[in-house]
Amino acid sequence: MKAIILAAGLSSRLHPLTLEIPKCMLPLHGRNVMEHQLAALNSAGITSVTVIVGFLADVIRQSIGDRVSYATYDGFRETNNLGTLHHCRDLLDGDCLVMFADVLLTPDALSKLAKDPSDYALLVDRSRVLENTMRIQTENGGIVDLGGHIPAAEGEGNFVGIAKFSAAGAKALADELDAMMTEGGHEAKYYVQALPRLVSRGASIKPVEIGSPWLEIDTNEEYEAAIAADFYISPES
Repeated sequence: MKAIILAAGLSSRLHPLTLEIPKCMLPLHGRNVMEHQLAALNSAGITSVTVIVGFLADVIRQSIGDRVSYATYDGFRETNNLGTLHHCRDLLDGDCLVMFADVLLTPDALSKLAKDPSDYALLVDRSRVLENTMRIQTENGGIVDLGGHIPAAEGEGNFVGIAKFSAAGAKALADELDAMMTEGGHEAKYYVQALPRLVSRGASIKPVEIGSPWLEIDTNEEYEAAIAADFYISPES
C-alpha cells in the first residue's frame, strides 16, 4: 500500500497565509501540516509516499526532503486536482491511498481505510453535514454521488478527502481520468468526480465511516481550529 498526496494547488482561500508557502506547509504544534500527515501514515504502516507538487514546489521539497518521493504538475494554475492526478496517473499502478494535502486525522482512521478490501473506498463522516466540503449521497449502501454541488440539506455526510483504491480500482480511475481530460470541459473538477461515472457503469464505491475526529484546512477559520486541536498529534511529536 502506498499513499499519493495531492499538494500542487494554489491554496488561494487561505490568502494571505499561503502567498509564500503552500497550505500543507503551515505550522502546527511544532510541525507543518504535511509532517503531521506523514506521521499518521507512518503510524498506520504506510511508508511509501509520493507527493505531487506544483505551486511553490521547492518549499515542500526543502521542508520534507527525501522522506517522500515527488512528482511535479506544472499545470496547477489551469486545472483542479482532476488535472493533477490525470497528469500523474502512472502513479495509479497498485493499491493506494489518494489524499488531499489539507486533511488532519488519526492513524486509526487511515488504517481502517487501508485495510478495506473494496476496489473503491472513501473515508466519510456521516455524523454531520458540513457546508465547506464535499457532501455524499448513497444508494443501497454505496456512494453514488459526491461533491460541493450536493446541497447540505440533501447530503448524507461528508467525504473526508482520503480514498483507497485497489490495483484494479486505481487502473479504472486512471482510465476514467484520461477519458474526462480527452473529452474536455472537466478541468475545474476534483478527481473524485470521476467516481460517479464509474458507478454508472457498475462500480461500487464503499463509504468507510471515519469514527474519529478530523479536520481539513481550507480557510483561515479551519486553520485556527487546527491550531486549537491536538487529536492528530502523534506520540513522537
